[in-house]
Amino acid sequence: TLLSCYAGEPAPERKRLFIIGQDLGSVRDYYASECCATPDGNTMSLNFYGLASEEWSYGGLGIDLQGEPVELEMDWGAGQTSAWKSATEFDGGLVIGLSITESDVKGGLARISAGEFDANIHQLAMFTRKIEKPVYLRIGYEFDGGWNPGYENSDNYIAAFRHIVDGLRKEGVSQVEFVWQSAAFPLDILNDGGYTDIRQWYPGDDYVDW
Repeated sequence: TLLSCYAGEPAPERKRLFIIGQDLGSVRDYYASECCATPDGNTMSLNFYGLASEEWSYGGLGIDLQGEPVELEMDWGAGQTSAWKSATEFDGGLVIGLSITESDVKGGLARISAGEFDANIHQLAMFTRKIEKPVYLRIGYEFDGGWNPGYENSDNYIAAFRHIVDGLRKEGVSQVEFVWQSAAFPLDILNDGGYTDIRQWYPGDDYVDW
């Protein structure tokens, strides 16, 4: 479930969305079962650093550098991912989990902020224009999870988050809303000796819609 984010007091019109995921097989099975509520959309995960690289299967985006659909799918170890297929096979909006961890790219967050991966932002913008449906972009999701290397530097995380948002806005995308998503990991109190204060990662009201 996504909850809309408002500064100050909660607004009466705040919304909830019912989202399912998070691999193609699971979403297809959900629809085929006809068992449950119709979702408002589905979610897929992408590797930001691979969006402009055929070698990286375009990060799971599902289109090539010319914007043409490809059969390539990415497997994160939990099922097949293709954002293009997710957007075109299923109704409703598309929730994208955009990984910017430094697992495979050393110093990746600072390099994003420096503009080294602006071509990847362009690729993502092209994709959102092609699918013509609402996109909820979870940039650097689960930022407070210890399994995501690089995010522990909250300043670098915030700068990269903002750079991606600014880049997409410069590209003129209109149907993308930006999601700030904590892991809300209940074992933090055991791992860290206390609850993590997630506010240190907050990019600011100007950069967060949900």
